[in-house]
Amino acid sequence: MRWITGEEPVSVFARGHIFGKGKERLLGIDDLAIDAADIIVEMSGGHVVNVRVNWGMPEGFPSLGNELLVGPNLAVRPVGSKLEIISGSERNTYDLPPNSPGSTVRINDMVDAVRKGREPEVTGEDGRIALAVSIAALNSIKTGEVVKLSSL
Repeated sequence: MRWITGEEPVSVFARGHIFGKGKERLLGIDDLAIDAADIIVEMSGGHVVNVRVNWGMPEGFPSLGNELLVGPNLAVRPVGSKLEIISGSERNTYDLPPNSPGSTVRINDMVDAVRKGREPEVTGEDGRIALAVSIAALNSIKTGEVVKLSSL
């Protein structure tokens, strides 16, 4: 969302749950992690990113995820294999590359960048900020408070 908006994350509020608790196949695991979360990230220009992740669903049910960016200037959401961007009365849909999961694309780009001596599309700084937002979400879940990202 930093790339789409040109904005930086400024605060994070999240709620998380451990839906795997008590499930028979997980009874031998003492330290279960959060497997469902709703995360709200406020951006510096007023946009708000809402992310819902859930991989603790009932047996046989696929995991669920949803991402939505809304703000004063645009709304962005994935729609199937496309990305929809709405700004004012303008609505554009962009095709996402077929059969290219995000991590595979990132790894291939990093390998290519190293081989060619160029900077990767997603830099170390991008990764550091994503990690800071992730840690802030976990801290927010733990405390129930909004976490400010003033030291990014």
